Amino acid sequence: MKNLISITALFFALGCSHSIKAPIEKNKFVKLTSYSEIIDFVKQSKVRNKLIDIEYFAVSAEGKNIPALTISKDNFTNSNKIRVMIFAQQHGDEQSGKEGLLLLLNDIATGNLDYLFDRLDVILVPQVNPDGSEKDTRRNGNNVDLNRNHLVLSESETTGLHELFYKYLPDATLDVHEYFPYSKDWLEYGYLKNYDEQIGTLTNPNVSSNIVKMQKEEYLKYINDYLTKSGFSYNEYIVGGPPQMNRIRYSTIDVNDGRQSFGILNSFSFIQEGKNGTNSLENIEHRTRGQYQGMKGFLQYLYNNSREIKSLVKRERDKLINPSLDEDIVIRMEHVKGDSPVMIKLKSISTGEDSIFKVDDFNSKICTYLEVKKPKGYLLPKTDTKLKALIDKHHMKYSEFTANKNESIVQYHILDMKKSIDEEDEHFDPVVKEEVVVNLDTSHYYYVQTNQLASNLIVIAFEPQSMLGISQYADYNYLFEKEKYPILKVVEIK
Repeated sequence: MKNLISITALFFALGCSHSIKAPIEKNKFVKLTSYSEIIDFVKQSKVRNKLIDIEYFAVSAEGKNIPALTISKDNFTNSNKIRVMIFAQQHGDEQSGKEGLLLLLNDIATGNLDYLFDRLDVILVPQVNPDGSEKDTRRNGNNVDLNRNHLVLSESETTGLHELFYKYLPDATLDVHEYFPYSKDWLEYGYLKNYDEQIGTLTNPNVSSNIVKMQKEEYLKYINDYLTKSGFSYNEYIVGGPPQMNRIRYSTIDVNDGRQSFGILNSFSFIQEGKNGTNSLENIEHRTRGQYQGMKGFLQYLYNNSREIKSLVKRERDKLINPSLDEDIVIRMEHVKGDSPVMIKLKSISTGEDSIFKVDDFNSKICTYLEVKKPKGYLLPKTDTKLKALIDKHHMKYSEFTANKNESIVQYHILDMKKSIDEEDEHFDPVVKEEVVVNLDTSHYYYVQTNQLASNLIVIAFEPQSMLGISQYADYNYLFEKEKYPILKVVEIK
């Protein structure tokens, strides 16, 4: 009798597993999912599907353990599979990404999507910023914007996310956000961007052009069709505007956010921006389901094109590990007017109808203002504990340096400190000159070579004139306190 009861209970549990709802559904879309509900739900998901496991990759500023779900049929041991990481809610007041990802997790937990894991290994992070989410505010518990923290990695949440990335080395990533269309300028203009989902490709010019080509020519077309068939509208991610008032461009080229920081490692990385409400609960069901469809479509595309993407990413990452001598790396750049106008669809606030606008000065091109030849590496002073911590967090490999006759050591001299405005932000723009250093005791330096996965990131981070480098951050302003820039570079003598 006891065994009969156990079997009955098991069948009951299995039957009910398909009717379990994600927290937002259980709450009938009138209450956002809390941190404690997320923890309970991910634990339930692990019980429901043996492919799911949980690991806590970081502790938030206010002490919350942050979970990631790993889903694999062979415990991430099959090197032929595409590894995928999807993460949401870096910004605490962008709630629909978290909710949509939990819907996706619920789908996976039922077993309905098990076929995907014949070709994919997946890491899901429903909520990077639990502290901000609980307060429904953008920043984390230290009042830091996490999506501007991926270069300096001062916060535990972003540091942990990068540790997770380097543990599994995903081939593809998706960073899920929301965009806010209700700014004062747009309201006064009388029209709004009204796309359920905006998808952004990689935009930094140092990223593999082959990856970007596939993103733009293939994935954007696919996800447009996928979302449209699912009942949701799509647009390639644009920022700025309104037309004729402020410039409109594609999103940032900076490597300090979730998409570009992994993309600069030649990952197949995107940003997905769902439309926010005037508050976090407005229209939350539609917003959540739109985010869910975007993430599900991303996984389906990777499944359909697994071999091609796996091969592409491997080939382009090999180029980072075995870089060409004197490769050009862009360190100052800007979005500028493209070759032809762009048509965008906007919604009238007064009538609710859509109209097509022609934007003649759409800033679709990247103009490069300063390039440097990729050196063999950089020498970082061993006494600088901040720099040491930074290269460790980015898993940059380093060693002792032994010079040979085919190499020279170059030091930058800071002649003047100017500033410039690039992509609406103020950046340091120092005037420098180079000097070859001789008889240097290199035992006092770590040697960070550029023949590694972080190859392009290393150059962008450490060049003093880089508009995207560490010198642009207050914590590293001390690098300019003396006339001699303390980071040296090693170049090959021709």
